[in-house]
Amino acid sequence: MHWLPRLFRKEQSEKHLDDELRFHLERQVSDYIAAGTPAEEARRRANLDFGGLESIKQETREAHRGDFLDTLAQDIRFGLRTLRKSPVFTTVAILTLALGIGANTAIFSLINAVMLRSLPVPNPRDVVLLRWAARRAPNIMGGYNWEGCPKESGDPAASVPTGCSFSYHMYQQIHTQQTVFSRTSAFIGSSDLRMKVDGRPVKLYGEFVGGDFFSTLGLRAELGRVLDASDDAPGAEPVAVLRYGYWQNQFGSDPAIIGRHVLLESNVVTIVGVAPPAFTGLNPGISDDVWLPLSFHFHLFPDEFRLDNPANTWAEIVARLKPEVTRAQAESAITAIFAPSVISGPDALFKPGDKPRIELPELAHGLVSLREEFSKSLFVLMAAVGLILLIAAANIAGLMLSRAASRQREIAVRLALGARRQRILRQLFTESLMVVIAAAALGILLAYWGASSLAVFLSANWYQPLQIDVHPDPRVLGFTAAIATFVGLFFGLAPGLHSTRVDLTHALKGSAESVNIGSRGEKRSLGLGSALVIAQVALSMVVLVGAGLLVHTLVNLQTMNVGFDTRNILLLSIDPNIRDWKDPRLQYLHRDLQVRLASIPAVLSASYSMVPLLSGGNMDTMFQALRTPIKSRIRSDELPVGTRFFETMHVELLGGRTFNAADFEAEAKPRPVIVNQMLARLLFGETNPIGQFFSDFGSKTVDYEVIGLVADAKYAALRSGVKPTAYLPLKVGGASFELRTAGEPKALIPVVRAAVSEVNSNVLITEIRTQTEQIDRTLYQERLLASLSSLFGVLALGLACIGLYGLLAYEVTRRTHEIGVRMALGAAQRDVLRLVVWRGLSLAAIGAVIGVAATVGLTRYLESLLYGVNPVDPVTLAGVAALLFVVAIAACYIPARRATRVDPMIALRYE
Repeated sequence: MHWLPRLFRKEQSEKHLDDELRFHLERQVSDYIAAGTPAEEARRRANLDFGGLESIKQETREAHRGDFLDTLAQDIRFGLRTLRKSPVFTTVAILTLALGIGANTAIFSLINAVMLRSLPVPNPRDVVLLRWAARRAPNIMGGYNWEGCPKESGDPAASVPTGCSFSYHMYQQIHTQQTVFSRTSAFIGSSDLRMKVDGRPVKLYGEFVGGDFFSTLGLRAELGRVLDASDDAPGAEPVAVLRYGYWQNQFGSDPAIIGRHVLLESNVVTIVGVAPPAFTGLNPGISDDVWLPLSFHFHLFPDEFRLDNPANTWAEIVARLKPEVTRAQAESAITAIFAPSVISGPDALFKPGDKPRIELPELAHGLVSLREEFSKSLFVLMAAVGLILLIAAANIAGLMLSRAASRQREIAVRLALGARRQRILRQLFTESLMVVIAAAALGILLAYWGASSLAVFLSANWYQPLQIDVHPDPRVLGFTAAIATFVGLFFGLAPGLHSTRVDLTHALKGSAESVNIGSRGEKRSLGLGSALVIAQVALSMVVLVGAGLLVHTLVNLQTMNVGFDTRNILLLSIDPNIRDWKDPRLQYLHRDLQVRLASIPAVLSASYSMVPLLSGGNMDTMFQALRTPIKSRIRSDELPVGTRFFETMHVELLGGRTFNAADFEAEAKPRPVIVNQMLARLLFGETNPIGQFFSDFGSKTVDYEVIGLVADAKYAALRSGVKPTAYLPLKVGGASFELRTAGEPKALIPVVRAAVSEVNSNVLITEIRTQTEQIDRTLYQERLLASLSSLFGVLALGLACIGLYGLLAYEVTRRTHEIGVRMALGAAQRDVLRLVVWRGLSLAAIGAVIGVAATVGLTRYLESLLYGVNPVDPVTLAGVAALLFVVAIAACYIPARRATRVDPMIALRYE
């Protein structure tokens, strides 16, 4: 309630001005009456003059404001001099807070870029994405689950199947029959494309969109024009709109690009426009390089999407609501179009009881690909850096408490000379804010560097380059200002109130007992400092245990047995420039490349597969054993491979044989297949699987003959358990190559590139990396969390150590007289050493106990991020506690040694 006297003085000042105003008003009325003016006229004229008297009051208020600004300037000048006199404290305080503020701002910058930033389109809240929801999944023949579709239904009562892919027939119906949207368009998720620029092939990512895509979003071209309805008409000449950044990087911002013809997927395409600089696509952070009409996609891939089949869903639909239409009204209107079409007819996708409906999630922040991928990790990191900031603030508050002891004579003199306590408190608080402002400025620089580094790391481990814009914007700067203000209040206000409670008698004599002598005496001083240290230790315990669990998870994943030898393998992904996956030239190309790569002297073996192992991609299917009823189905992974695949990957052959060249030529059934142990047990029990037969689910013929049995091996990802897997000869589709090398695989990259070019110069190498790098790539979130949490844990431990050291050093200083008395009365040095060390360890123990209790309650939120480790792992808890006590002993040792070297004679004269 220290603000009450100030408020009272302000009210008294305002009352004085009002009394003065009334006095002058009555005097003016009297003057007019004395001059012969009637009373009513005199009062009217005086009231006209009242405005002039009000201006006097306003001038007085402005004078008070001027006094405030003058005193603020004095506070700033005095604060600068004071901070300059304590360079060590100032440097430590600014750097400590800058690390805390910078870490928080860096993580928030990523959250802002990925999750909070709106699409750069007019009125983004009016843009919606169409999503179906039903009680059961639809009967879809050829559905595509493009990334970015929000998974959670708008119905919170139940978890129901949802999806954002629609058939072309449904898109046309909604496009032509709806009355609630001002614009509607369709788009297909990004595809890898190949374009020739100046005679050289380059890879780019293209999105196929409806002709009214840009008009639906309300975007105009930066250069040239955007796509229109005529570009999407059947038989229209292929045209394209480039992303602004791609135009800059690939074409050097050449304005003559408009009207230029390029060769895209062996088709002549005309560049008609460049998109606005801020627009990179509907998926924030995942940039499209070029936008092409939907009709061109049908031309490139005529067999991929069948327009005449309503059960073939492939397109996502974006729309803009009319200004007068609410989202609920639009959902009802579109459901009235959608539901009857999908529950009737021979190709009905749903049954009437499935209650299919349309939901319209807002697209203001774009599609959710990166949000779903990174949100959990980013929020965990945000919680960690939030704890770091609290530890840093508590650390600086403790240092300021210790520093207050050295300034007690200064404060006492100012109080003795008549300075108000509030005035001194404002001065101290101004110093705190100056430290925070300097730390915030440095923190923003550190945050930009840190956020940029994290964005580069995420982009390097994503399947395509990311464009995460982490430049500070008003939201980021506002966040930084908010946490800086909070920190200023946290570490500045409490020590300021504490340091102004000074006993003048002791302080003017230079006594260390002057601070906080009063109703609570010296215990209050120790209570506040001790509470800050305990809080730091407890928060450090939480951060360290979380880091330990995440590091343990990473170690478990990196050291697990995956079923094959991951060392000395080079993975090679290619683009053969053949879009028809049934083209027989693909099979011959794969064999030629395999032979040429295997002939490289340092290559021990070479093979290929549809997708590399542990790349995150996989295919699955349904099988049935011939001895079971027709309805018994077995879900299994399926991987088409080339010859010598198992020999190259060192997957153990347990029985039978591997594939030979004849297996790739045969077309008749049953097809040769190699199964892993798990699939063999499901199909044949304990019977020897070699020579056994089985079928596709629902088939009435014998489809497969088992020619080999191999050991279980991981297929898609490390976190996925081993699944039933069938290996088939790769006859159609693309492939990635695996090379087993005698030495370091990366040393062969130039030779491998030359070998591929020798076989076919049109083949583009899209990616080349080692198997170890491939595994690290799939573990990028685990590596990011483990490394950053470890860094934050070390930082938290260091700050807690500094806080404990500062408190004990302060206590030794203020208890010098007591220590001298103890030693004069016969206390040994080891007794004094034990006294100080015991004090520090007792605080660390209390903080550790509180930290363990908090950890047990908080680490369960990490459970989905862990693998092979319990959220309340006793080994981790014990290890962190032991580390904490070792560091606490180190922090206590120097103050304790200083205490043992106190000269009793000097200490007795200390006061």
